[in-house]
Amino acid sequence: MSSKGQTLSCDSPALTQGLLTVETALSVIFDSIKPVTETELVELPNLVNRVLANDISSPINVPPFDNSAMDGYAVRSEDFSENAEVKHFTIVGTAFAGEPFQGKISEYECVRIMTGGVLPKGADAVIMQENAERDNSLASKVSFTSIPKSGLAVRRAGEDIAENSLVFHKGHLIKPIDLGLLASLGIEKTLVYKKISVGIVSTGDELMQPGSTLKAGEIYDSNRFVLEALLRDKGFDVQNYGVLKDDRELIKTCFLKASKEVDVLLSSGGVSVGEADYTKDVLDELGTVGFWKIAMKPGKPLAFGQLGNAHFIGLPGNPVSSVVTFQQIALAALRHLSGSLNTAIATHKAVLAKTFFKRAGRTDFQRGIAYTNEKGELLVKPMPKQNSGVLSSIAFANCYVILPQDNGKMDAGEIVNIQLFSDI
Repeated sequence: MSSKGQTLSCDSPALTQGLLTVETALSVIFDSIKPVTETELVELPNLVNRVLANDISSPINVPPFDNSAMDGYAVRSEDFSENAEVKHFTIVGTAFAGEPFQGKISEYECVRIMTGGVLPKGADAVIMQENAERDNSLASKVSFTSIPKSGLAVRRAGEDIAENSLVFHKGHLIKPIDLGLLASLGIEKTLVYKKISVGIVSTGDELMQPGSTLKAGEIYDSNRFVLEALLRDKGFDVQNYGVLKDDRELIKTCFLKASKEVDVLLSSGGVSVGEADYTKDVLDELGTVGFWKIAMKPGKPLAFGQLGNAHFIGLPGNPVSSVVTFQQIALAALRHLSGSLNTAIATHKAVLAKTFFKRAGRTDFQRGIAYTNEKGELLVKPMPKQNSGVLSSIAFANCYVILPQDNGKMDAGEIVNIQLFSDI
């Protein structure tokens, strides 16, 4: 109770003062974590989710030569005029992809050309085959029903990527589509930073393995399965340390082992202030605590510190809180440690389709459904249940709706930032 006899909510200013903002928490983490410097040479098929350890510039032009963007006929645009009568052009050869025409075309000559074929010398345009008319009685002749301009249907050398131009910066996180780009440059392997290893562990007497029979007060552990899948999807090596009972010595033994085996230990649960929550005690004994709580909902009890040679991030035990804090805080920390410059999640402006309820004091990552209306506007509506224990609120949503720390409820029609799950 307050001095005036009013009950304080967990988001009341009196109880949120001193909590780190999400931005400050990330800044503390980035200042505390030095990115890896070890590198290795990795072949093209294995580069997805790896971080480049050097700049990559193009050794060639892409495409390497002027070529046709479609099947048709390579011509000289100067042979056409709007007032000219239809003329028959002489077909002097063919140009297939990988088999260039060796000569040079002259006045009223053309070359049958296929998509990707090298543009013959003398030609400066390509007329698509649908605009060509062949006369069976004149096998080597063709006339055209359109007048081309210079450059029509021609892909110029270096149009995509010019030789010696910078393609990727050091610190770039390689995506699947980037493999095609690297392959088009003829790059077979490249230097990347060492892959990060992450340990995961859940704590709690109530947690049971799926497949077992639950007794009164017990629940199935879901957090480790979600976290392991998220980590592997992002390209990290994962060491699963299982479920630990609320026993100080068991937690201590596991933390000591992990500190020698992984780069980062992610724990789930045990970071509150209950009598059976020993994580902070063990971390205080074995390492250092950077911070313990942040002004974020869901996810207020989130710990960051050092555990021997490993970094430690303690996620809340509630399933939604665990996922949200992983995606908003832990993943950025892991990316930073990996040497990646890609740590921020893209945001989009959206209009609230309904009122979103919250209390001022913490940045709220509510789960929502984003959609476009008939006008093409991006709107977002809330999931009906926002409780931190309702994992379906994430499973059936498609975005996070970021409600600022100082705001209370936000009405329909207001504009907010959202993060699409596809961007995360």
